[in-house]
Amino acid sequence: FTIGSYLASENEKANKHLPVLKEEIISELEQAIDLMNQTLLPLNSFILPSGHIAACSLHICRTITRRAERRLVDGLKTENFPDLILKYLNRLSDYFFVASRFINFHAGVRETPWTPK
Repeated sequence: FTIGSYLASENEKANKHLPVLKEEIISELEQAIDLMNQTLLPLNSFILPSGHIAACSLHICRTITRRAERRLVDGLKTENFPDLILKYLNRLSDYFFVASRFINFHAGVRETPWTPK
């Protein structure tokens, strides 16, 4: 909600009334990613988004977050936004990816590697 408020505000004066974005939100995501990665096998190739329904839902969340990240990059050409927003969206999409792998692993679902043609 806070990030949406920053993106919707028209000027920096309005931003002064918004909650402060803190670097800790990125650190918390990175810690969660690291914790989940401890139980996962390293990736040797791309994987197809599939598996448990919760994992598939997280893949959709990741896709939407990546889209938001790309749109923010486009918006940065004409608008100023706090740098932390772009960092957060990037780490959030990584979190969704690792969380989907984590769920599939604990559900006993094998990952499907992508095979190029």
